[in-house]
Amino acid sequence: MISAQEALIYTMVVAAESDHDVADVEIDIIGDLVHHLPVFHGLDRAAMARIATLCSEMLAQTGGSDRVFDQIREALSPDLRETAYALACDVIAVDSRLNRDELQVLEQIRVELEVAPGIARTIERVAQVRFQAA
Repeated sequence: MISAQEALIYTMVVAAESDHDVADVEIDIIGDLVHHLPVFHGLDRAAMARIATLCSEMLAQTGGSDRVFDQIREALSPDLRETAYALACDVIAVDSRLNRDELQVLEQIRVELEVAPGIARTIERVAQVRFQAA
């Protein structure tokens, strides 16, 4: 079983890989979130990179997405599932673009983590406002 911190990173990696083109800005935001948020206290960037690589490798395998989501669900409490969804929204919103693949993955994350639709819309709006271009 993975830890809650690992599950949160897995969720961000799923979001970053949603359009099959992980941008530098997405990698940077994941690193920044891990470095600054209290939920990641004690986790360094090297550990984050190892965790992200493991997740990415698992996603590339047949049935990998199902295995990743099984592990995420098992590791996260309901409150941390909302946190995971918020982190995924931040990763997707950071480049100020939103495409169909990203929307589909966000919906998959919401459903897999059982985040209520109303809460999800609020989280999405906050991410959109935080990352909008001037």
